[in-house]
Amino acid sequence: MRSVREVPSIATDELTGRLLRDAVTQLELQAREGRYATTCIRAVADGARLLGDEGLASRTLRLLQEAPDGGFSHGALASFELPQLAPRWMRTCRTHQEIATEHPVYDGQRSFELIKACATSEPHIGLCLEGQHEEARSVAGSDRALEEMGAALAVLGQFDATLSIARLPTLPGFRQRGILQVLIIEEFRADQCDQAILLLEELEAGGHLDAWNRLHLALGLAGRVPWAGYPFSDW
Repeated sequence: MRSVREVPSIATDELTGRLLRDAVTQLELQAREGRYATTCIRAVADGARLLGDEGLASRTLRLLQEAPDGGFSHGALASFELPQLAPRWMRTCRTHQEIATEHPVYDGQRSFELIKACATSEPHIGLCLEGQHEEARSVAGSDRALEEMGAALAVLGQFDATLSIARLPTLPGFRQRGILQVLIIEEFRADQCDQAILLLEELEAGGHLDAWNRLHLALGLAGRVPWAGYPFSDW
């Protein structure tokens, strides 16, 4: 496994800030249209606070304050009657410690151990660890398995193999984007910033980044675990 280097300062100082600002701006534009993705809004506010941008956190929290009560339960599934009025905690950030616990400082060894654990029950991941990429692709029985392959290979530092999977024309667009998101983060970790920036620009030019994507990328480039179960998809 390749060594994990500190993420270059260009990511944390410039690119991370831009990604967060773009995420907040997108959420503000949606709010003007009466659309409040409250779960995402709160997550972006938490991310901005964790990364030290209280200005962006305040902008995002204003959206939570403005959101109609129904926006906090719309589409939610529950076995009990949901409150008509959103509780106060839903309109605020969590504490810094709570956010940091959910998004700890990235540990490459921990991600590698997760991949090894998955390999015991997932043959396509086990074959990736053995460097047998074509064999792994042949036993991957779903689009999700191919995305898992791409994500694992990115963490293992096998970027060309990762990109070859992301470029498969039969792979749905959201699966391709999932792989590229992990690849961008891992290339930055490996100081291969030029290629990562090209891929990021490709996603931005195609209009493929929403506020969630931008938040996850910002957290990853800032050296945090962007989501639970990283590098594998959380859904």
